[in-house]
Amino acid sequence: MITRAIGLLLACAAITSCGSTSWQRTATASSVGCKPEQVKVISKDSGAFDNIQSWYADCRGTRYRCVFVPGDRGGCYPATDKAT
Repeated sequence: MITRAIGLLLACAAITSCGSTSWQRTATASSVGCKPEQVKVISKDSGAFDNIQSWYADCRGTRYRCVFVPGDRGGCYPATDKAT
């Protein structure tokens, strides 16, 4: 669990452009145990409020809701709805 959180934070900290899905694929992969190339980012929110980033991603047939809040560990969790 701590390894995933550290991986997520490192991936997000290393990125300078929040518009890219590359860091989101890496962060999702770190959180759910997939490889970045197995992750497809479906949709993402703007992050206009306190720099909160959130997105939906698919990996190996499972849809995840991911959230990253600066200063927090964030994470990805199985999505409970079909919204994209």
